[in-house]
Order: sequence, then C-alpha cells, then structure tokens
Amino acid sequence: MADIYIVNVAVGGYYTEQHSYYHRSESEAVESFEECILSAGEDRTLIELIRLNTETLDATTIRGWEGTCEDLEDESPEDGEAGFEDEDDWIVEGRPEGGE
Repeated sequence: MADIYIVNVAVGGYYTEQHSYYHRSESEAVESFEECILSAGEDRTLIELIRLNTETLDATTIRGWEGTCEDLEDESPEDGEAGFEDEDDWIVEGRPEGGE
C-alpha cells in the first residue's frame, strides 16, 4: 500500500489560481506545504496537505492554512510560548542576578 501526499493551493484575487503538488513522502509534502505558506501574498490563500491512500482512495487532510502574508506576521509566538523572545533584552530593568 502506498500513499500519495498532495499539497493543494488556492489563491483568490482578481483571477483565482489553483495548484496541486504531489509527493511520495510525508516529509517532502510537509516541506512543500510550509514553503507554500511562506510564499503567500496579499491575496487570500488556502493551503491544505492531504494524504491519499492509493488502495482505498480515502483522502485525509493532515494540515490546513488560510490567510495572507499579513497573517504570517501575526503568527509569532506569544509570551510564555516556545520560541518567544523578550524584546526588551533587560535594557530597562537590568538582568536579574544569576541570570544568563
């Protein structure tokens, strides 16, 4: 049994565009999905990553994203989330003693 991974991209705007990218491995498909997100422009974009079971023809949506390039700017981690960096860098209050 083999699966095919499909990344579908639909871009709204004056002229609607639709593209599909096919992959044999999930890791390649995830990479393609993330590249498509990063290439989103000002027009509303819908991106989905689908696993197609070639034996049963069952399709399962693994991930989906909808938005514009402006939404990407808003998706930075919040305070307390992994990857969040405090922007003040201890400039005003100074670093606590024993802190790195």
